[in-house]
Amino acid sequence: MGFTRLIITFTGEAVVNDTMTISTNTGKSYIASVQKLRGFSNQTSDPIPTGTAGEATAIVYKDALISDNISYGRQLGEGVLFAQSSNVITVTFLNTAITTATFSTTGTVTTTSSVDSNGVAVPYQKINARSPHWYRIQQDASLGTLTSALIKLKIHGGTQNNWLQSDANWDYQLTSLASNSEVIFNISELVKDYIDNNFDGDYQSNTMWVDIQTVSYYDAVSTETEFKSTKAFYGYGYFEEGINPTLNNSYLQSNHRILKLDDAPLIIPVDTSRTQQVTFFNKGEQIYTKSISSSNFNLNQIEYVTNGINGIDSFQQRVLQYNGAIFEHSDCLSEFEGEFELFEVDTVYVDGDDGVSVVTVQNVSECKYQPYKLTFINKFGAYQDLWFFKASSLSMKTSKEDFRRNTMSVNNYSISDHQYKNLFKGGKESLSINSGFYPESYNEVFKQLLLSEDCWIEYKNQTLPINITDSSKKFKTSLMDKLISYELSIDFAYDKINTIN
Repeated sequence: MGFTRLIITFTGEAVVNDTMTISTNTGKSYIASVQKLRGFSNQTSDPIPTGTAGEATAIVYKDALISDNISYGRQLGEGVLFAQSSNVITVTFLNTAITTATFSTTGTVTTTSSVDSNGVAVPYQKINARSPHWYRIQQDASLGTLTSALIKLKIHGGTQNNWLQSDANWDYQLTSLASNSEVIFNISELVKDYIDNNFDGDYQSNTMWVDIQTVSYYDAVSTETEFKSTKAFYGYGYFEEGINPTLNNSYLQSNHRILKLDDAPLIIPVDTSRTQQVTFFNKGEQIYTKSISSSNFNLNQIEYVTNGINGIDSFQQRVLQYNGAIFEHSDCLSEFEGEFELFEVDTVYVDGDDGVSVVTVQNVSECKYQPYKLTFINKFGAYQDLWFFKASSLSMKTSKEDFRRNTMSVNNYSISDHQYKNLFKGGKESLSINSGFYPESYNEVFKQLLLSEDCWIEYKNQTLPINITDSSKKFKTSLMDKLISYELSIDFAYDKINTIN
């Protein structure tokens, strides 16, 4: 799905009586005039210079656009997003019938504008480390016969290209002979070893930079060198998606409908190199907009946009975030906590290079059972939450080693002594959890949960590692099963008795 963007750059400030007009190919338009003070719709207040040419005009114009058009994009056509950064305003039309838009002015204000109609930036060749990533070097017949090739890899965190390109700094150097006029290297397994997935409730993904240099040998003589830099996510593609799945999405989840606990924040993972902004709506009203900036630091390649405090779900956890705060338990307070939805949002727009992804949000209230939140790494290599709302049960399985001992002492023995004595005894706890009812579209989410190598649960205000013990699951459909729910068995991924040494 492609959307049209109108990008307006103000190079000078507007003055009283100047007018500014946005027009679209559907016949919709919006005209705003500059007044000393804004008193009515279709007016902006007189801009107060900020020191950056055109920034003050961009600010007052953006305020007027939001005030006059935020409810379903009146005048310009249903569905319009506005973003302002310094002296630039970006208008994104969610109505796909709008394919062109223009911006014009009268008076002294000076601007430049451009239209990005259904434009998609050229994607980088992202590596998804859980699937094979084949790096191909093909023969250039004008250079002779390709006999072999050398590939060098530097896998690192921190800032992109912050190392010296010398043989001493390469992590891997691999050589292979040519076959069928090409040389192919699978580099994902090498890259995967460098990505650590450590989740403690703080949403920050550990992507890695991968710098690649190749040397081609024609008739055994080095004649060609290529250098490129890319990045690796802990993601994967399906067989049906073919070789080197790039998954160049801005919104890093497969489901466009999210169910969450009503008194819990919403977490939206986005690719910062492909996303411009994320906007939260509730009942048609814009409540929050987050501008997204690209970064050359490895830990900032995925941003988790939230309408709450990052990773904080319970009221108690939110209180304890403040220095010196004390949380006192009481029955009355426990009842009060579930009465209000503190993070109301029903629609999210993710504005990226691949268009605008529309995500609907359903808040689920559960007052009988204890809901549990599982966080796992999805196919895009991002942390994703999945709530289990219904009944749960805790169990434990123990293991032991014992020995038979002699209890005789001075020709007698005590009948209270253990003849069979435990040398070691330990145990692991397990939890059986039930999802409650989900839409059929969530089957893909449960599939990615079962395929995830790393998973955690928020349990008694702690983030704890778990392993999913279910090795098979029949996916339900609304046609055959009517209501869709899943029961899951999980093991806590540690010994109950502390054995860390």
